[in-house]
Order: sequence, then structure tokens, then C-alpha cells
Amino acid sequence: MKTFIASALFALVSVSSTVSAVAGDDHSKAAPTAAASVQSSMYVVANSTKMVVAVDKAAGATADILIKNVNGDVLMAKHLGKKETTFRGRFDMSQLADGTYQLVITNGKEETKKEVTLSTKPVTATNRVIALQ
Repeated sequence: MKTFIASALFALVSVSSTVSAVAGDDHSKAAPTAAASVQSSMYVVANSTKMVVAVDKAAGATADILIKNVNGDVLMAKHLGKKETTFRGRFDMSQLADGTYQLVITNGKEETKKEVTLSTKPVTATNRVIALQ
């Protein structure tokens, strides 16, 4: 019985000291820096010329999704208005020539850039040999 009381008393003291340490931890915390208001991900659909782009953003902010060539010319664009918070879309890259392009996602203050390279593999003829034995 004494062991139980001692264990319970020890547990009570350790819990109360933990609570008081947490409650007494009054470090002045700076306001967290504004997290990126635009989050994005992208991937290429296997065996195709389509690229899937997913964008999540805060309500009240705008965002633009752009595909640019090496000269900086905008080839494709999608604008997300203040009321839109998500975008899930496919960009068909089949009409673009081989080369390097840039996918840019921006909210006017922050910009995410990803390099996209399009290349066509040369067609190789398959030579099959039939052997009879």
C-alpha cells in the first residue's frame, strides 16, 4: 500500500511540475512568418505529353500558372482568382517543340519555377531474326 501511495504521489508531482513548466514557459514568441500562400505539385503522366499541375492557395489571394519558353514568352497561362483556392489541371505539351521550358507559379510576391525539358527519342527499327533449327 505504501508503494502504491508513493508511486501515485510521485506521478502527481511529476505531472504538476510538467504542467507548471509548460504554463510558465512564457517566452515571447514572434508572430510566425507568413507561410507560402501558394503550394504546388506537378508530375508528368506516364507515356504521354501531358503534365498535371496542382495548386493550393489561400482565399483572397490570386495566383498565375505560366509556361514560358527560353525567351520568356508566355505560351500557356491560367489565372486563379481570389475566390479560387485550388486548381487541378493538365497541360498538353504535345504541340510544343523539343526544348527547355519553364513552369512558373506566382502570387505576385513569391514565385516557384520548375524547368521542363521536352525531347523526342529517335525511332529505332527493330530487327528480328527468325531462325529455324
